Amino acid sequence: MSSEGEGWLKWKPGEEFVVYIYINGKEIRDILKEQEMKYVDEPEHAGAYGHMTAYELYLELAEALIPGSYANEDGAYIVCCSDCGEAGSWSAPVTVEQDRNYIYWKRFEHDHRDWKYDISYVFDRREYMEELMSLKEMMSEDWETQRSARLLREERERYFQMCGEEKLDEAVIQDILRL
Repeated sequence: MSSEGEGWLKWKPGEEFVVYIYINGKEIRDILKEQEMKYVDEPEHAGAYGHMTAYELYLELAEALIPGSYANEDGAYIVCCSDCGEAGSWSAPVTVEQDRNYIYWKRFEHDHRDWKYDISYVFDRREYMEELMSLKEMMSEDWETQRSARLLREERERYFQMCGEEKLDEAVIQDILRL
């Protein structure tokens, strides 16, 4: 499957701080709910996730593109707990992989359940990067954003010192991490 049509990240009017993810016209919580229905006794427990802020989602998806980073190794959070709003409290992180032309979302896993998700997605790399840039534009210019961007740059620099720049598409990462 692939993402299709207009951008897949949506900022809904009236909900200032959260971003909705749509893949092939379907909202990510609905996609996860369909996969989880076979595991729950009460339907309202399937897909019971919250939406992440532009800031949180951008950092997860950008970090997932940095080989060796936490989000790259352990999965990127794209939804959060609907009760407390924390990613990792109740979520289904996804492994993000890449090549020259595509970004892949593979191996969705639940943080606290042994649920199997039979889904994966392929995104055109250029379109994916454009969506990340639009997500970055949604973020406010506050101190937390600046601090996190600095930490990501430092992590990237440590990686380059260990492995060399040829392992990473520097131009793309520079674009998404520049604040």
